[in-house]
Amino acid sequence: MLYLRQMRRTGRLTVIFVCLAIAYYLYSVFHHQNLDGYTNNSVSKNVPYMFYNKLFEDIDFFKPLNPPEKTSSLMNSNTCKKFGNYGLNDAKKFNHLTYYHLSECYHLDNNQFKNLHDSHNGYMKEIIEQFPVDIIKRLNVKGKGIVTVGGGRYSVLLLTMLETLRHKGTTLPVEVFIPPSDEGDDDFCNNVVPKFNAKCIYFKDILPPNIVEGVEVKSYQIKAMALVMSSFKDIVFIDADNFAMKNIDHIFDSKIYKDTGLVIWPDLWRRFTAPVYYDIADIPYNKNKRVRNSFDDVSPVSRYDKASNNIDSLSKDSHIPFHDLEGTIADPASESGQMLVDKQKHLHTLLLALYYNIYGPMWYYNMFSQGTAGQGDKETFISAAHALGLPYYQVRTPIEFDGFHHDTKFFQGLGLLQHDFIQDYELHLKLKKTVSENPEKYNKFDPDYDLDNTYKRQMLKTQGETHENFVDVMFLHASFYKFDAWSMYDEKNFLMSTGAHTRGFTNQKSYNGFDFEMFNFKALQRQLCNADMSLNHRNFKYLNKKISSEDWPKVCEYINEHVEYLNKHPMDSDK
Repeated sequence: MLYLRQMRRTGRLTVIFVCLAIAYYLYSVFHHQNLDGYTNNSVSKNVPYMFYNKLFEDIDFFKPLNPPEKTSSLMNSNTCKKFGNYGLNDAKKFNHLTYYHLSECYHLDNNQFKNLHDSHNGYMKEIIEQFPVDIIKRLNVKGKGIVTVGGGRYSVLLLTMLETLRHKGTTLPVEVFIPPSDEGDDDFCNNVVPKFNAKCIYFKDILPPNIVEGVEVKSYQIKAMALVMSSFKDIVFIDADNFAMKNIDHIFDSKIYKDTGLVIWPDLWRRFTAPVYYDIADIPYNKNKRVRNSFDDVSPVSRYDKASNNIDSLSKDSHIPFHDLEGTIADPASESGQMLVDKQKHLHTLLLALYYNIYGPMWYYNMFSQGTAGQGDKETFISAAHALGLPYYQVRTPIEFDGFHHDTKFFQGLGLLQHDFIQDYELHLKLKKTVSENPEKYNKFDPDYDLDNTYKRQMLKTQGETHENFVDVMFLHASFYKFDAWSMYDEKNFLMSTGAHTRGFTNQKSYNGFDFEMFNFKALQRQLCNADMSLNHRNFKYLNKKISSEDWPKVCEYINEHVEYLNKHPMDSDK
C-alpha cells in the first residue's frame, strides 16, 4: 500500500512537473525578450499563432452582453434633439451637442452600463498585461509601408489607387489584405499587384486555421484586422478608393508623427460620441472647463464665450458642446480613409480598436456616432488611443469637396480632399505663437467670432498666408464616384442628363496641374480595355459577376469616350 501511495505521489509530481515545464516553455516563447534562440520555423510560427489565439480568446471572453434589438430603444424620443448631421458651421444647432442632449439620445440602463464597463475595462487591462508592446518584434513587425484592403470590388479600385500612388513618386511597399470571403482574384494578385511593389496577403497566411474558419470578420472590421496583421511597424493605411496626391515617402520622418505615432484626419461633421462612453472607459473629463471651440484650440475661450464659466456644462441649460470640454475627444468627427500609425507605440490602440470593431455593430458604432454620416470604424481608432491615454494628432485643416454642377442637380460631390498633416501642424504652431504674443487682441470677447471667418480666414491672414496655398492636398478620397469601371458605366457617372460627358473633378488649383480624372480614366483604359485583352473583367471575380463578356465592350466604349472628351476639354492649368 505504501509503495502504491508513493507511486501515485510520484505520478502526480511527474504530471505537475510536466505541466510546469510546458507552461514555462509557452511563457518563454510568448514573453522572451530575445528571439535568437527561436530559429526553428515551427517554433517561430507558434508565436503569431499563440498571439492571435490569445487575442481572440480575450475578445470573446470580454464580449459585452445583451445588446438592444433596436438602437432606438436607447434614445429618449421625447427629449432627444438630433436632426441629422451637424456641420462645423451649423452654429444654431450646437446647443444640441451638449452633455444633456447627447445623453438623452443615447442612454443605458444600469445593467447595460455595468456590463459594458466591466467587459471594456477587463479587456483593456488584459491586453496591457498580456501583450507587451515588444511582442511585435517576435511577430516580425518591422519597416515602413502602406496597408490597404483588396478583394471583390476593392481589387478593381486598387488598379487606379496603386497607379496614382506610384505616379506621384511614392516607393513605400504595399500590403493588400484579402479577407476569406473575397479570395479568388489570382490574376490580380499574381500579375498586377507585384508590378507596384505590392503583394496580396490572405488572412489564412497569418491567422491560425481555427480563427480563419471560426471568426467572421467583415465590412469595417477588416481594416482594423489588417492593421493588426500587417508586418509593417510604421503604417500608412489608405482605402482602396483613396489617392495619395503627393509623394508620401517622407511622412514617417515628421516630428508630429514621431511625437504621437497616430495621425487622424477630420470628417465634415461634429462629433456625436455619447457621454456615457467616457464613463464606460473610465476617461475623466472636466465638466467645468471649456478648452476649445470645435477644432479651434488656439483662440482663448474668452474670445468666443464670455459665459462658459457661469453655467454647469452638464445641465439642461448649458450651451457648451460636450466635446469642447477638457478631457474629451475634440471635434470634428474622424474620417478613416487614411491614417498613420506606429504599431509599436500604438499596439494596444490597435487591439482595443479591433475590440470596438468586433463589437461595433452591436454596441460601439452607434455609441460613437449615433447614426450620423459614415457610422462605422471611423471613431474606433482615436477613441481607443484616447481611452489608453496615448498621444495622437488630429489634422485641423477642414475637408474640402470636389465635384461638379450637374444639369439636374445642385452640386454632385465626388471626392473629399484631405490635407498635408505636416504643413497643418506647422500652421497650427504659427497660430499658437501669434495668439500667445498678442494676448490683448485675442483674449477679448469678439461678438462676431465664427470658426470659418474668424479662425480659419482672419487668423491665417496674420501669417501672410491663405489656407489654400499653405496646406497642400495630401489625399483625395473618391468616395462618391468610385473608379470602378462597371459601376461608372452602369450608373452613368460623369454624364449629364442628355448623355453628354462632363468633367467631374474640377478643383484644379488643389491638384497643382495634375489632371486626376484623365490620369485614372487612362489607367482604366490601358489596364482593362487594352487591345490584347490581357487583363479585363474576366480577371476579377467582382466584375465577372456584374457583366457578361458580350456587354464588356460597352464599358470600354464608355471609358474611351470619356478619355476623348477630357482630351478635348483639358484642365485650365494644362492649356
